[in-house]
Amino acid sequence: MSNSLLIVYIPKENAQLEDCVAVGLILQQISNELKLRMPQLIFTLIDDLASTLMASDVASLHTVKEIALKQIFFWEPRRRRIFWIHDVPKALENHAADLIIRTHGWILPWNSRIHQGLLNEMNAYRRDEEERKNGGVKVKPEVYKYNVHDPLQYVKCISGAYTHADKLKARVGKILDNFGFEVTVDEAVQENDPELFIVLYKLLRGRILLLSMLIRMTIGLVVARLQGRRRTGIILRMPGAPPALQPGDNKSYAIFFPC
Repeated sequence: MSNSLLIVYIPKENAQLEDCVAVGLILQQISNELKLRMPQLIFTLIDDLASTLMASDVASLHTVKEIALKQIFFWEPRRRRIFWIHDVPKALENHAADLIIRTHGWILPWNSRIHQGLLNEMNAYRRDEEERKNGGVKVKPEVYKYNVHDPLQYVKCISGAYTHADKLKARVGKILDNFGFEVTVDEAVQENDPELFIVLYKLLRGRILLLSMLIRMTIGLVVARLQGRRRTGIILRMPGAPPALQPGDNKSYAIFFPC
């Protein structure tokens, strides 16, 4: 009986999909092993990339590379600077961002997460700027020091550090690592709190738009009630809630979106 060779042809798309999922599984295994060896560290960037690859399907295969390369895992220093100098301040113009950031489960006080030299330099920079505005008059620490119990202040501190990185570098005080060598703002943030990028990116992406929409809808509903107008709009039934009544009924358990 002769040996026979069985050849199985797999469609190209299926083979590529298997590769994507396999890479995701490998990253997940690496992350799990690292967590066992170093439980004090967090590997959010690897986990996020792994979940993205493992969630791929044939329909999204043509964009999976583009999506994967947009993951913060692959961000270069220039992209991180753009995020903190432009994207974050732009997002903070929307007051909904304040609520989103402040209600996230941050570990406080946040001065245990930040590079201490970076925080010291940012406080000193703010002190000098306040004194310059006041004609050289000394200012109290509570005027210029960041509030380490307010997570929004943490975000503003890091954003400000990236924005004024050149001015911080030109100061007498330097941001030093544990061996006394000078490090950049980006290196200080990446070394001490690499998770911050992806957490903040996910918090701000999409949720601000949704929360803003709900706030505007709520304001519209309140105004309509104050003006005594009959409400018109759409009722969204919530899972597990009692059946929604008509829009004019004040006992409705549904979310009402005024139009």
